[in-house]
Amino acid sequence: MSHDIRWWLKVACILALIAGALLTVWNVQNEDHIQRNNLLIKARIAANPITSDQIEALSGSEADLGSPVYTHLKQTMEGVVAADTQVRFAYLMGMNDDGGIFFFVDSESPDSEDYSPPGQIYWDATVPTRIAFASADESTAGPATDRWGTWITAFIPVKDPDTGELMGIFGLDVDAHNWVMILLGAAIPPILGTGLVLILLLSFIVVIGRNQKEHELLTSSQRAIQESEERYRLLFTRSPVGIVQIDRNGKIVAANQKCAEILGLIPDSLIGFDVRTQLQNPEFRAAFTEIPRGEPAHYEGEYRSPGSGRNLFVRLLAHPLFSEDRGYSGAIAIIEDITDKKQAEKALLMANRKLNLLN
Repeated sequence: MSHDIRWWLKVACILALIAGALLTVWNVQNEDHIQRNNLLIKARIAANPITSDQIEALSGSEADLGSPVYTHLKQTMEGVVAADTQVRFAYLMGMNDDGGIFFFVDSESPDSEDYSPPGQIYWDATVPTRIAFASADESTAGPATDRWGTWITAFIPVKDPDTGELMGIFGLDVDAHNWVMILLGAAIPPILGTGLVLILLLSFIVVIGRNQKEHELLTSSQRAIQESEERYRLLFTRSPVGIVQIDRNGKIVAANQKCAEILGLIPDSLIGFDVRTQLQNPEFRAAFTEIPRGEPAHYEGEYRSPGSGRNLFVRLLAHPLFSEDRGYSGAIAIIEDITDKKQAEKALLMANRKLNLLN
């Protein structure tokens, strides 16, 4: 299930990234369209006082410097730039008989290094500028670069109202760098929104992945514990020796089948059997009383079963158990029936004696 969720979350990340990219592009293009319309409106308003008669009165040469019409247009251009901090240049251009584009008038002071005197040829006229003269239509263009910089430009044709002849083109330049900053500002909200969505989705993926790993680790640990418990259970139940656990009060809390056989008791009756009081052999019983002192106990000797009354030889090895909070908590003991071993040793001893007598 978690694999499916992670897969769908990854798909959602891809879709969010695509949607965010499309939204960013659309937002930037929409802002660019709005800014170009605004620039075109500004250019229309600025070009509105310029008439074809004024342009016709100009010669497009330095002779215009003394012309009242040139002076009036110069002041108009300067006023356009002064009124709007985003506008860098305002100018009026014309085209001579050879197809060369020149300046009638611009917004720069004569002592500025960017000043273009009347009649100056616009040698590095941009492609959008030539297109504006060729189409004689209102337009915006750019970014385009000339010797003054890189600009976004609005072109407003000035035509003869009677003949429709193109008399000149009014241009309005804004810095392309500022334009790009405006478009970047439009791109930031969808980018941030997309980033936030991606962060959330990726966080879900990480959390689910982490939970899955923890679940796998927990499952693995549980499986290892179960296997360990199963091995312990098999060792406990099938051990060839008796294994018994007693609590701090000397009562049996767990014992295997072999222990019941050795002690000669019914397995069910072992639980709760008090080894310190119910065992008949004093030495055997005393071994268990030594354990609470913290020392391992050892006993090897005879044992009389309280159930069957049989006499056996047994070996006991017991080790105390301690807990951090309660100290001594009980003991674990191994009881081995060594009767056959003892009988074999006795038979061997008797055989050796007989052999010695014969010799």
